[in-house]
Amino acid sequence: MRVLCVGGIQYKNAASRFYDVTQKIMNGFIREGHTVLYFSDRDVSRANNLFRSRKMGVLRCNKEFVKVVESFMPELIVFKHADVISPEAINFIKESYPLMKMVQLNVDALFNPDNVNRIRSKSGILDATFVTTAGNALEKIKVNDKPIYFIPNPVDASIETGRSFEEVDLSVDAFFAMGGTFDGDFRNDYLKQLAADLPQCSIRLFVSSLGYGIRGAAYYSTLADSKCGLNLSRKAESGREALPEDLYLYSSDRIAQYVGNGLLTFTDKDFSLNKLFTEDEMVFYSGYEDLREKLKYYLDNPKERQRIAKNGWKKAHRAYNERQCAKFILEAAFGDLNSTFEWDTSPV
Repeated sequence: MRVLCVGGIQYKNAASRFYDVTQKIMNGFIREGHTVLYFSDRDVSRANNLFRSRKMGVLRCNKEFVKVVESFMPELIVFKHADVISPEAINFIKESYPLMKMVQLNVDALFNPDNVNRIRSKSGILDATFVTTAGNALEKIKVNDKPIYFIPNPVDASIETGRSFEEVDLSVDAFFAMGGTFDGDFRNDYLKQLAADLPQCSIRLFVSSLGYGIRGAAYYSTLADSKCGLNLSRKAESGREALPEDLYLYSSDRIAQYVGNGLLTFTDKDFSLNKLFTEDEMVFYSGYEDLREKLKYYLDNPKERQRIAKNGWKKAHRAYNERQCAKFILEAAFGDLNSTFEWDTSPV
């Protein structure tokens, strides 16, 4: 089958996010035996105007997109955060090639109103939508009775190559990286308090928006030298607290990067990720004190850390790998869910 993947990887980032979900999904389709072509809507848009402005190149980008579709004639098109592609271009493709399936994949939080609007702009005209949140929150992005599916953040063994659980002595005790923060972000308080309460621990913190982020090979090299990963996900957007239903099974893709590289991963119970991993595969905490005590315990007990981290690594690579996720997208898009998956595949 010919598969066209649109959006998600930007050439302007100079491969600093080679571990992007889009890359993993493309790998999954290829390993399942399909031909994959990639179209970067944002880069094409920038390239099609003198000022290298994404907004100024939208019209020409959509024309280029239609040309690519007509030349490649994919059986499946997967949009991943492809905001430059307009609903009008999608409708033109639908009318011209009614047998062609089109879906979208979104890995951002559903308590972000802008993200909800972006998803809704296409969810009513595509054959299916896949998001990394589950449950009742999916109702807010459902339009025209088109199906919405939960999909886990994929792990790819060719990208997640680390095996931190194999080592007792690593230079980093606890690792955390995030793109940005905001006033009142509880994660800032947690990290400051952890540094104060556990001065003997080596805690590495990276925040891109504050000028000390980490990406690319350096990021994965640091993960491979880390014992524990703190999966501290946001619970608010621009000061607005998320509803409990908006957190259900949600995590940024860092969870796949941590677990997939063999770190013992710590996750807040509020996100209900115990539906995907057991307590023998991941550490679940409730509040700061619980996180602090559990982190200290597992750092003091390396064999337990290694055991649980290895179990989580095995589960992620078996159940939530790139081939399973690509297969799920394909089967759901064509209404033929015959394979067995280790997550709830029921649509909303």
